[in-house]
Amino acid sequence: HWIKDGSFLRGRNLLFGYTFPVEMTNRLKMNRLRMYVSAQNFFLLLKDPIVGDPEVTPTNQGTGNSAFSQGMIWHNYPKPTTYMLGLQIGL
Repeated sequence: HWIKDGSFLRGRNLLFGYTFPVEMTNRLKMNRLRMYVSAQNFFLLLKDPIVGDPEVTPTNQGTGNSAFSQGMIWHNYPKPTTYMLGLQIGL
């Protein structure tokens, strides 16, 4: 009853960046110019979505050490999904 498949795949951190060529940054009178896009906690694939997040801390009437409640959502907030777009400029 309590044993379930705990397999999951999570997209935790992803970062794509591009540093512009030196010829372009010299024309703009800059030392460095870099653009990046970042995503955190952007997907979670589970076989059994009712169980919830498999990385949730287990609970045992407040002591937090029950192996039987691993991955079950009791009172935890979900992990936020964060997207970030950035520009690094070196003068």
